[in-house]
Amino acid sequence: MKTYHIIIAAACLMFAVMASGVFAEEPATIPPEVAKRLGISEDGREARPVRDITAKELAFLKDEPRLRVLNLIRCENITDAVLKNLAGMTQMQELYLSDCNKITNAGLAHLAGMTQMEELNLGRCDKITDAGLVHLVGMTQMQTLTLSWCKNITDTGLANLAGMTQMEKLDLGGCDKITGAGLTHLAGMTRLRVLGLRKCNSITSAGLKSLAGMTQLRQLSLDGCNQITDSGLMNLAGLTELRRLSVVFCKQVTDAGVKKLEETLTECYFVTRPSPDNMPQAKPATPTRRILGNRRA
Repeated sequence: MKTYHIIIAAACLMFAVMASGVFAEEPATIPPEVAKRLGISEDGREARPVRDITAKELAFLKDEPRLRVLNLIRCENITDAVLKNLAGMTQMQELYLSDCNKITNAGLAHLAGMTQMEELNLGRCDKITDAGLVHLVGMTQMQTLTLSWCKNITDTGLANLAGMTQMEKLDLGGCDKITGAGLTHLAGMTRLRVLGLRKCNSITSAGLKSLAGMTQLRQLSLDGCNQITDSGLMNLAGLTELRRLSVVFCKQVTDAGVKKLEETLTECYFVTRPSPDNMPQAKPATPTRRILGNRRA
């Protein structure tokens, strides 16, 4: 009995020590001038380096256990070799690599262990192909993924996203090799609220049927999808939560087709004409309807 009590006491002591922060993550020792260029936040959870950051400077981040968010958008020196320095950062939750167009499939291999990832931006990383997306399969906690203008991604590549059932926002704009067949791989993303398919010119009216199960979808961009017709739009009639649908430059979509769908999606904000600010303030098809609202003006 005494032995049992000793074990219980030891366990309680260990819990108290852990709660006191003795085993808390210790910040990395980084030279002040480098830390400034790395743009590390005071709590060490976020870094936004300068655009000309070097591989040597970025290497300091691998010893920062508190880091959860890394913004490398438009950092001109980011290559596959640089991403190798990030390989051990399995605690990463948000990583922004938009316009780092030297990255290839080999670079994505170094990110495979980041299974806690919730947001990943690979916009305009146009050397990435279907083979590169294989390395994202384990990121099942993903909520926001940007692959816009990764023009070498096809239907086959989208199969690697099928397990990301927590997804809420997915941007595939400019991926013009994707068809309706590829969209079927997204069927399990029942939490998806925002989907970008602008300039996905291989998607047809029939392909829109693949979106039927996305009943939580609230924003959908089909701008420049020139194979979509008025009759094809009616495949979206079951998306009753839809609050914003953009069909700018869809050459086969007419005002009559939009009006017909509007009769079903009575709370949806339709965008049919371009505006100076990337169309966020375009007028709805019916002036009295409010975006994301359930009330009449």
